[in-house]
Amino acid sequence: MSIKSISITNLLSFDQFIINEFENVNVIVGKNNVGKSNLVKLIRFFYNKLDGRKELPPSLNSNYSTKGVISIVFDTTKIRQIVKAGSGRDNSYFKDIYDALIKNKTENNATNLKAPSLWDFLNSPSDLTSYTLTLTIHSNGASEWDTKNYKALQFINNLFPFFEVDTRHINLHDWDKIWTLIGKSKSLDINKVSEDDFAKFIDNQMESTKGNFNQYLQQIKSVIDVKEFSHQQKIISFIKAGLKGDQFVINGGETTHQSDGTNSFSYINTLLKLLVLISKSEYIAPFIFIDEPELGLHPKKCEALIHDIFASMQNTEKVNTKIILATHSPNIVKEVVKKFTVNQQVLHFSKAHNSTTKMQVMNSQYEGNNFLSTFGENEARLFFSDFILFVEGETELEFFGNIKLQDYFPVLKTVDIYKSSSNTISEKLNPSYSNTSIQYLFLFDADKAYGFSVGSTNIFKLKNNGSLFDLRPSDKKNVDNNIDTRIQKFKKGYSLEYKEIHSELIKLKSFHKKKMETIRHKLFFKNKQQFIEFQKTLQNYLLNENVKVLNSTFEGSLICVESKDLFLKCWCSGNPMNLNYKRL
Repeated sequence: MSIKSISITNLLSFDQFIINEFENVNVIVGKNNVGKSNLVKLIRFFYNKLDGRKELPPSLNSNYSTKGVISIVFDTTKIRQIVKAGSGRDNSYFKDIYDALIKNKTENNATNLKAPSLWDFLNSPSDLTSYTLTLTIHSNGASEWDTKNYKALQFINNLFPFFEVDTRHINLHDWDKIWTLIGKSKSLDINKVSEDDFAKFIDNQMESTKGNFNQYLQQIKSVIDVKEFSHQQKIISFIKAGLKGDQFVINGGETTHQSDGTNSFSYINTLLKLLVLISKSEYIAPFIFIDEPELGLHPKKCEALIHDIFASMQNTEKVNTKIILATHSPNIVKEVVKKFTVNQQVLHFSKAHNSTTKMQVMNSQYEGNNFLSTFGENEARLFFSDFILFVEGETELEFFGNIKLQDYFPVLKTVDIYKSSSNTISEKLNPSYSNTSIQYLFLFDADKAYGFSVGSTNIFKLKNNGSLFDLRPSDKKNVDNNIDTRIQKFKKGYSLEYKEIHSELIKLKSFHKKKMETIRHKLFFKNKQQFIEFQKTLQNYLLNENVKVLNSTFEGSLICVESKDLFLKCWCSGNPMNLNYKRL
């Protein structure tokens, strides 16, 4: 039992937005001002309306429509299981839930549809074990639910409580919100204990002063007038009495004596552990949104936080808590991906051209341990990139990281350079594989795309480079994405773009296993123009695959005929022999 999906229409930065499903841990990544905070604002507004609070409504995304909508689907499977198992058959509370969330739902949605009986419900397919609640916000500020059954609203609020932690505004020395959580999360029928029964119990326990407590209460009532405890407040007061205290401590010390970082870590950690613990034994399904948990925390503390969450959620079948972490921390992303190999997802938020929020579910679950063993903070930071340039070696890293070069080409400061010497790693980190809108380019030496066997045969061969591109014709070992498969794909297109790509592929294929004559010292081809045309065609085609192949090597591009004078000048000026580059 848990929250299943959220859809938003025409509110704040959202046009048509949906999160189809939630895992135990959900990480939202993206730049500032792409809509992460807007999501929590709308969920908060939804739940504040469930609480009956008066609040200014969120603005519409577009005034072309007169309304906006927040719709949340809740999974009620666990309630069904409890009643079906027998533990709740005679419990009026569960039957009330059935009446509010199942019976009335079918009656409201279809007047001619007979609502299932309780026992039909218990044996029904899964489509009757979810409840959709929709809040409509009108342009005039009014809002309304899609149901007039206020018991249903109350049950949803109690069964699927929402908690929010904004680390920028935590009162690090006042943890009373945790008491609110404790009181809201546990389903105790505390109303069965009356004030008189409670007073009599206390008096019976204090035999030597029998009647004094009840008498003292009556005396106080005659002097002061107080508002009665709410149901939650009653639960909290009983729990505090059972715990013999209500002041939180960290490692035996008061919160006022701890650093802000220690307090923030302990606050979030305590909150999450409580939610997970309660949801394992209760039929409630807490839903918590933590905005930037990394603020004030050392990177190792971020890792410890995720480790503790993972440890508390080991028995995932019984955990109903859904956690959303909106973060800018590669450390947190790394730990979530590595610890929660399943039951996690990374949601990439970005802004579309019309300034509306766009979301993509990243492919963040990796099979096998080979990739995860190398997945670290350096890899996780790519989830936050504007542009990724994948390179082969240290020379490229040093070159593109040169401060003077970055000053001359400021755009390089916005590019993340990643050394990807392994195809296994680069294929997994490829934004196309990860399913993000991050722009990227692979920069390869020429030997990644083609080779030439110098000798009696002088054979020119096209190469395979894994999932990025395969220029070889089909054979029994390779039939997935080779050049023949691509030729057939683009042959079917009628657009000018498809026709150009198809033509390029035909030209490239004609070079595979082609005999190329060389000059006497075998440094150049005799038909130089033919080879230049091949290189040009190769470059044009591979750019469609976000790949740039150099004409030789990266070092060969830096030191070549065009740059030899500059290179010799620089080299000789720093040479202890003080050589004259003009003479060289």
